Amino acid sequence: MNILSSVRQSRAGCNNAGLVFHPRVEGRRFMFHRSMVLCILFVGLVVLQLYAPEVRAHEEPCRTLKEKADKQKIKDRIVRADAKVLTTWKKTMMSDGQWSKESRTIRQEYDIRGNLIRIAAFRSDTLSEQAAYTYDDDGDLLTDTDLSPTGELLQSERYVYDSKGRVLSGSAYDGSRRFVSSFVYDYSADKRSVTFKKFKANNRFDYSIEFDYSKDYDISDYIGAVKKDSAGVPVQRVAIHFDAKGRVAKKDVMQDGSHLSFTYEYQYGLDDVVSEVTKILPDGTKELTNRYAINKNGLHTEMKSFDKEGKLVSVTRYAYEHNKP
Repeated sequence: MNILSSVRQSRAGCNNAGLVFHPRVEGRRFMFHRSMVLCILFVGLVVLQLYAPEVRAHEEPCRTLKEKADKQKIKDRIVRADAKVLTTWKKTMMSDGQWSKESRTIRQEYDIRGNLIRIAAFRSDTLSEQAAYTYDDDGDLLTDTDLSPTGELLQSERYVYDSKGRVLSGSAYDGSRRFVSSFVYDYSADKRSVTFKKFKANNRFDYSIEFDYSKDYDISDYIGAVKKDSAGVPVQRVAIHFDAKGRVAKKDVMQDGSHLSFTYEYQYGLDDVVSEVTKILPDGTKELTNRYAINKNGLHTEMKSFDKEGKLVSVTRYAYEHNKP
């Protein structure tokens, strides 16, 4: 399957600032890989999150304690806001200068601990695909089930963790419960690297993604990652730069392991919540800028997208429903 049609938007791996590697999803049928073109830009296994961090078109297991802590911060915001449902609405500027009708694109449901338990995608305001998730008592993702609009089982994944809550492996099964793929994570003894390895249904090695850290991976974000094919040849690389406060300031995305494709720059608001993301081409052109409105609970309520000329091209609204009226 083409990489571009298999990447999922999320806080996959719970990484900071929206741009993440989604190592385990390639080759898997996932519900949003067609409809989510409205929501995200794809570059191989690297994604610029065009929705707010709360809007996760897919849930992912965490590979380090730092990532788990980052995800918990989002869950805490959901709980603090007493949110049980988040619906995403979007309208775009059409070629005639008029706004399109605002349409629903995603609906997310949360439990009382802030865990994402169900998500649905809509096309033309009609349910197109959905998924459901279960968790253990520590909030670690146990199962991930893709469903058709009528609730038919399409595919499921199950995960195994170590005693600290770091994901060790996962297995995927189709709607007939036949094994289709698996992955494992290898953690270095010095805690400076983590390697994801993907295997096909016949247990043949598919590809790997190596995450590098400047210090203990349980207390820091990764500083770079490289995807290699089955022969060990680099096909994609990400280099991350941090600001003085330790926040992700910039990410360089390179194809073939060395050629710069584009860069993402990040700005932050209150409580270090992302307030702006800009995609910059190698020649310095600011191709796309997303600016976010943030409420008192640290949750995003709106995103405005601007093109390279600074013109507003779309508005995305995040509407919350609460447990208590």
